[in-house]
Amino acid sequence: MQSDHHRELMKLEAKYQSELNRKEAAHTEETARLKNRISWQNLIIGSLSFLLLKTNDIFRKAVNSVIRLARGYYKPRFDAEQVSDIKSALNLFGDDKQLHQAAGDFLYITATQKGKLDNREQIKARREVDNVVEGHYDQQQKKGVSIRR
Repeated sequence: MQSDHHRELMKLEAKYQSELNRKEAAHTEETARLKNRISWQNLIIGSLSFLLLKTNDIFRKAVNSVIRLARGYYKPRFDAEQVSDIKSALNLFGDDKQLHQAAGDFLYITATQKGKLDNREQIKARREVDNVVEGHYDQQQKKGVSIRR
């Protein structure tokens, strides 16, 4: 009786181990597929960024403005000319809020890659690009008050 019980236990253990191995293999395969997809997306974004930087002066000026601000330790926000450059770059992508947000993300990613920004610089760049996209600089310029941090 104990031997039968032990055999049954061994069969169940083998079955569960087999299922676990199958799931681990599927997980590993899916992880590799997703990493490959992310790699391709990064390559495409990098290529588009490179092309825009080489061919479009407006986009290049906006990217350089983001990099300069992010690296500037004592400069907390964009000046009016930089805001104008960034808005012009956003308008290249369209004129609605969703397109501006996507363009802002693209601008931020390009500046992060081109400028090799560290974590602190990335946070500052992200925050200020979002402020431009969300119109906080417009409000600040109209009211003469500082923008949110």
